[in-house]
Amino acid sequence: MRRKICAPCRLPAWAIPISRTEFAQTISFRLSAPSGMEAIFQEASSAYGIPAIVIKAVAKAESDFNPRALSHCGAQGVMQLMPATARGLGVTDP
Repeated sequence: MRRKICAPCRLPAWAIPISRTEFAQTISFRLSAPSGMEAIFQEASSAYGIPAIVIKAVAKAESDFNPRALSHCGAQGVMQLMPATARGLGVTDP
């Protein structure tokens, strides 16, 4: 069985980029953060110019939105920052 290939870019059909809007619609149902965190994600999105959906995807992958998450190597919080990194970024509540 031959896989479909996009002729102009020679990528497999499943790897063809989709628009930011299509991406957001596709995964937004999987990334519903606790209501108290939505404002934080929106604020970070505005401050750093990163789509809120991307920030939420990182938070979901790193901690499943658990602010008390602690990894075996010491990373803390929703975004799983190491203590030295958090200090260097001025984060007081990882």
